[in-house]
Amino acid sequence: MPDDVVIGIDLGTTYSCAAVFRNGKAVAIPNAFGTTTIPSYVAYENDTFIAGHEAKDNASANPNNTVFAIKRIIGRRFDEPEVALNRSRWPFEVVNTAGKPSIQLTYDGELHTVNPEDISAEILRALKRDAEDFLNTPVERAVITVPANFSAGQKKATQVAGEKAGLKVIGVINEPTAAAVAYGIENRAKGGERATILVFDFGGGTLDVTILKAQGHNVFKVLTTQGNTQLGGEDFDQRIMEKLVADFEREHGSGLAKNASAMTLVRREAEKGKRTLSTPAVKKARFAIQSLHNRKPMMAEMTREEFENLCSDLYPKVLIPVKEALRSAGLKPSDIHQVVLVGGSSKMLRIQAMLADYFSEEQIFRNINPDEAIAYGAAVFAHSLSEEDSLVEVEDVISSTLGLELDDKSLLAVLKKDTPYPVERRQELCTARDNQKTAVFKIYEGENLKVAAQNKLWATLLLTNIRQAKAGEVTFTVTFNYDVRGMLHADVKEDGNHVNKANIEIQL
Repeated sequence: MPDDVVIGIDLGTTYSCAAVFRNGKAVAIPNAFGTTTIPSYVAYENDTFIAGHEAKDNASANPNNTVFAIKRIIGRRFDEPEVALNRSRWPFEVVNTAGKPSIQLTYDGELHTVNPEDISAEILRALKRDAEDFLNTPVERAVITVPANFSAGQKKATQVAGEKAGLKVIGVINEPTAAAVAYGIENRAKGGERATILVFDFGGGTLDVTILKAQGHNVFKVLTTQGNTQLGGEDFDQRIMEKLVADFEREHGSGLAKNASAMTLVRREAEKGKRTLSTPAVKKARFAIQSLHNRKPMMAEMTREEFENLCSDLYPKVLIPVKEALRSAGLKPSDIHQVVLVGGSSKMLRIQAMLADYFSEEQIFRNINPDEAIAYGAAVFAHSLSEEDSLVEVEDVISSTLGLELDDKSLLAVLKKDTPYPVERRQELCTARDNQKTAVFKIYEGENLKVAAQNKLWATLLLTNIRQAKAGEVTFTVTFNYDVRGMLHADVKEDGNHVNKANIEIQL
């Protein structure tokens, strides 16, 4: 094993996993608890952070200082509706810090404020320690996976988290692309074939659907990616929680929903119940918590049919990105050779049945570990980036259109959705008014070309001291560079004036 080891990390909403490529295959890294995944939980106790199993196990005793599902708000602005929705569900405090969401923790009567990148860094730090213990060598480099629909800002925030954890992030790869790599490596015997693969990646907090062309086991060309960054297994857990709480309060009176410690126990039971009902041989889940609230116990049962009825409005949302991906790629369900299921939420039986009905049972590929596949692919990709002999070649695509706001407030698309990267594009613009002294370049991410402000503002750049001239006589060149790591860099310069230029800095 070389001294400079590189690992692949699946930084998940509910669980995270790391893997390393060695002896010709990807190996998931075990931890001290004997598992290969750790809960994406971080607790603040005794003026220090703990992450993983211990943090989750102690959550009911320390609910306001135990943070989970932070991936749902990392890299977002505080005023985004996704932040408000998750704040309403969480026992810990999310506050506005200069327009960004931060987590407010308490120790010994003092408030401590940390940002989502700090929380993610603790999870990554725990995975890094497990890897070093397993490999018996320092680990300083990693590839980290992200949902395919993560914005440029969310990707950058994930990279920052890695750096805070003491890792050099040599690459950021989309989760379904990593899963496709794992699928290809595990099916290398079919290397001579061309195949069209749809990766259905349904995790705890996000749903990604990506269609790829695979040639052999090591060449992957992404055609399109669609998804929902606010739909995952946690939303199904939430439905069970709401039902359990409503039934308990109807029998014993109100108050449970406001008891943070008790709600942590209900959350854990809901997740266990969902997992139980995802087992084909089991048709009923039982929930038992002694002395839950006001010394009253919770004793309840739920059949699979009751669970599916509770979630009846969520299931149609699952097929939306599947249909959008096929439409974007110009394909029919029958054109897909394999539908690869990854992510823990893909184990839900109703989800599998829906996909089998929409495609066919023969197209569904289940012979891959859904909890470890993304980490496997990340490890293979990490190995390929760090070695001269690449195991895989990946051509991924940009998940959202990136463009510039024009004077009429519309969006000029510079890099369109599903453009393969790495890629560089230049766009020429000119002054809109006589003797214009400054120019503001706003970069947005999204698909609304008519109204730029209806998209996500990615960054703003200001160019000053422009040469005085009539409208249209002074021109500018804006350059967008989307690198191999999936990061956007942009700069603008006044044509004919090499001094007057500026670079974009991501606003997190």
